[in-house]
Amino acid sequence: MNAESGVGTKNAYRSLVASDWVAAVDWVSVYDPLTPYLTEPGTLSSPFRIHLESAIDPNQCVQVQGVCLPEQPYSMTARIFWAMIVPAGLLIIFVLGHEFWRRICPLSFSRKFRKRWGFSVNVK
Repeated sequence: MNAESGVGTKNAYRSLVASDWVAAVDWVSVYDPLTPYLTEPGTLSSPFRIHLESAIDPNQCVQVQGVCLPEQPYSMTARIFWAMIVPAGLLIIFVLGHEFWRRICPLSFSRKFRKRWGFSVNVK
């Protein structure tokens, strides 16, 4: 093995590490401008909309020290992730098995890019 191939391998490995960081930052920085629309009181077709009647009624509103808190539209990204996507992933693992999950897992999918792009993972 000559010195040039070793340098190329190290550069390829650095670019793979950089692509991992890009993927990680992409997963963390989820910007959601769409789901607050689902919780607006005027969205009559949404099951998640805020009902203004319950916000005013002292028997149904959320009270803190005897005062009803104002309800306002909110992002549902965390609710969708933890209440729908994570349980669906667990259901897939239990019903269809670990091997099926490995084929469709987003993290595993992103790790397979190295092989598809022709980069070597081994650094000597």
